This record gives sequence, C-alpha cells and structure tokens, in this order.
Amino acid sequence: MAQNISGSSSARSRRDDVVAAERERFGGIKWGSAFFGWLTAIGMTVLLSALATAVGAGVTATNPQVTQGQNPQTLGVISGIVLVIVLLIAYYCGGYVAGRMARFDGMKQGIAVWLWGIIVAVLVAILAAVAGSQFNILGYLGGVPQIPVDGSLFDP
Repeated sequence: MAQNISGSSSARSRRDDVVAAERERFGGIKWGSAFFGWLTAIGMTVLLSALATAVGAGVTATNPQVTQGQNPQTLGVISGIVLVIVLLIAYYCGGYVAGRMARFDGMKQGIAVWLWGIIVAVLVAILAAVAGSQFNILGYLGGVPQIPVDGSLFDP
C-alpha cells in the first residue's frame, strides 16, 4: 500500500482495500444468482432454437432441393453443430447474467449456472422415472391426434 509522508493512504489504496473487503465478504458462489442465470440460459435456448428452426424451415421451404439430395447423416451432423452453438451461446448469456448479479467471481457463477442445469436435468430424470406414465396428460385425452413416427402413416 502506498502511503505518503504524512501517514495517510492514497485514494487508490483505500479503494483497493474496500474492494478487497467486499470481495472477501460477498465473493464466492451465489446460488440465487446462478439460478437466475440458468433461467436466462433456458430462455435463450428456447429463443435461439426457435430462430434456428425458423431459418431451417425457411431454407427448405424456399429451396426444397437443398434437403432432397442430402444424406440424413449430414443433416443430423449439421443439426448437432447448430444445437451445440445454440447451447454455448445460451449458457454464455446465463453465466454473464449470473456473474453480473453476483458482482464477484464471475467464473464461479458461470460454473454454478452449468451445475444448476445438471441438477435440474437429474431431478427431471428422477421424476420421470418415478412417475412414469402417470402424469402423461396427453395419453388420457382420447381426442388428441396421434402421428406415428415409425413411418407407418405412409404404408399402403
């Protein structure tokens, strides 16, 4: 710490002391901030996925030859790459929000956002395994149209 001859500290050193004390008191992982960062990441995932779907549908609607000659594996790889990009951007935004809300330790907040995603995914998987088809609301409704995904719709 830089002190002048009279014994008083400079404004910069006092500021550094205050910031260090704030970091000591308010630093670390803030799980509330990380939760809202995770909510931001989920929202961005929904928005960016909808945008990517709209772009893909627009490309195929205006030029159907684009997908007719494509190998299904190629379309799957492209879709996987787009999904990874969407998730990277979304979780970056969520980590940014959590870091700004918590003020200190932005890297820890970003990791906590990722951990919230894993925790929620595990909880949903456990709930789905325990509940099974008990909460399948669409299965109880008789008037819901069913579209087969195995291709039997097009069999003569």
